[in-house]
Amino acid sequence: MTSPVSNSARSYSRTHAEQFRQELHQLLRIPSISADPAHADDMQRAAAWLANHMRGLGLDNVQVMPTAGHPVAYGEWLGAGPDKPTVLVYGHYDVVPAEMADGWHTQPFEPVEKDGKIYARGATDDKGQLFIHVKALESYLKSSGSAPVNVKFLIEGEEEVSSPNLVPFIKEHLDMLRADVCVISDTSMRTMDEPAILHSLRGMTYLEVEVRGPTDDLHSGLWGGAVHNPALALVEILGKLYNPDHTIAVPGFYDDVVPLTAEERAMIAKTDLSEEQYKQSTGVTAVWGDASYTIRERISAR
Repeated sequence: MTSPVSNSARSYSRTHAEQFRQELHQLLRIPSISADPAHADDMQRAAAWLANHMRGLGLDNVQVMPTAGHPVAYGEWLGAGPDKPTVLVYGHYDVVPAEMADGWHTQPFEPVEKDGKIYARGATDDKGQLFIHVKALESYLKSSGSAPVNVKFLIEGEEEVSSPNLVPFIKEHLDMLRADVCVISDTSMRTMDEPAILHSLRGMTYLEVEVRGPTDDLHSGLWGGAVHNPALALVEILGKLYNPDHTIAVPGFYDDVVPLTAEERAMIAKTDLSEEQYKQSTGVTAVWGDASYTIRERISAR
């Protein structure tokens, strides 16, 4: 059973859906490309846009906060009171580069709506997701003047470049960011009609391998049969990273990997994709990976 306050918020969001979309379009038009120094002003503009928007909704302590790189947009609403939980919503306003030559059918920074979808760089990573949370809070505040929980927004501008300044920022502002739960507003839904609470995100481990060959430029026709080509050596190295069953062959790689529990596997199984569904959604003709794990386990928790 939903509360009257929640019903009012839903009604407000439906009534103002077109306004919400147009506001999101404004944010999507800002080419906030964090990896390109030429867009430094756009990064500032996107952070300022978010701050002004949160301020206009009645949030408090709204700031564009500097870091050693791109700024953080912060805002909070603590009107639920100290006896209510506080939710910290994380998101990012930066995007990766996008050009028509990359295969776009429309201009990436000019939003286009088609068949109920918005096509623009950042629409789903991550301006769209974080804006949903901002609009959810607005729907509560504008419809009833209150919300069931306190909310803080931490919106960074460096996620697409590995967030080099996020940890220092958090350490510097621990008290300001203190919360009971953090919602990562940068994830996906299972399908277009099925929202999801994400169980886990996969990490990343990487290394750089440098292969050195002859000190001189050798003609392949004269020396190729007796001198190993560094490119072929790299192919051989890469070929040894995986076992025939698609498990990783690097010694010790799995030593600190926490195995999935039976309870976790049962939970994941409730939302599993069939092989045919996965092939259809990705456009591939065959799946790949460690067959001892389901497709959903392979792409989420393994």
